[in-house]
Order: sequence, then C-alpha cells, then structure tokens
Amino acid sequence: MKYFAMIDGERRGPAEIETLVNDGLRPDTYVWCKGMADWQQAREVADICRFFRRRLHDRMHPQLAPVETLPAAPEKASGGFAQLREISSQIISTPPADDTAAPPTPCPAWLVILAFIGCLPLGIVALISNRQMHRAWEQHKNEVAHAAARRAKMAGGIGACLILIILAAFIR
Repeated sequence: MKYFAMIDGERRGPAEIETLVNDGLRPDTYVWCKGMADWQQAREVADICRFFRRRLHDRMHPQLAPVETLPAAPEKASGGFAQLREISSQIISTPPADDTAAPPTPCPAWLVILAFIGCLPLGIVALISNRQMHRAWEQHKNEVAHAAARRAKMAGGIGACLILIILAAFIR
C-alpha cells in the first residue's frame, strides 16, 4: 500500500511506509492513502502501527548470529593436536558487540523531588546521577549509564525514606 504524508510541511508520496519513515514519518504525522476518507495521524492507521510494532520488535529481539559450519574434514588424518588447534581457531570467533542493550531506567522525577525535600545533598546526587546516565547512554557507554541510574535511584530512595522518617517523627 502506498501512502501520502505531510512531512515538514510538504506532501510526500505516494511511497511505501518504510520510505516515508526514512523521510521522517512519525506517529503524529498526517497520512492518506486510497480508500481513506480524510487525512489521519499515522498512529491511527493500522498498517503503519503494525510496521512500527514490527520494527520495534526487531530492534528489541535481534536475530542470533548464523551458526558457523565446521570446515570439511581433511582427507589425511595427520597433525594430531596441531590440526585440531587449527580447525578450532577457524570455528571460534568473537561474539558481536551488543549495541541493542536495553536502556537504563532513569530515577523517576517524583523520587528526585522527595530526595530534595528529605535531604538536599541526596537530591543533588540523584539529579546529577540522572543527567550522567543520560549522557553516558547517548555516548554508548552502557555500563556507565546503568551504574549512574542505580546511583540516582539509590540516592532518591534514601532521600524518600528520610522524608518518611521525618514525617513519622512529627506525627507522634
């Protein structure tokens, strides 16, 4: 099915969904195709939603690397361990880098606010760690991003617990 789309104020199409996505089609972009009564946002068109869902699924579940086959057995069985070592070095390869790791979950804003109220230094730590997490993720430093997210959540959680303790003390 070919669609028309209004991207950056100009009409594009008729084109396949993938072409329009590469041109900048987003869920809030207005699209039209033959059979539609009027222009609709892409998020309301079933075919486009299905395309985005498949694309998201494919990114979250990358296919495994193809299995390498063993090299053909030599005609003459000579060489012993040296030959075995050569064959195994041909088979073994380093796994590809995993660039599709799940992004870290940032510390929720309400937790940072509670940390500020409970203890100002902990709130600052939570806020700065959250920002460091975002920067590290943008620079593809996954381990650093996850560590910063854990630090932000820890500071936010301790700050929130402190405010609960303070409230409990005042209620008595």
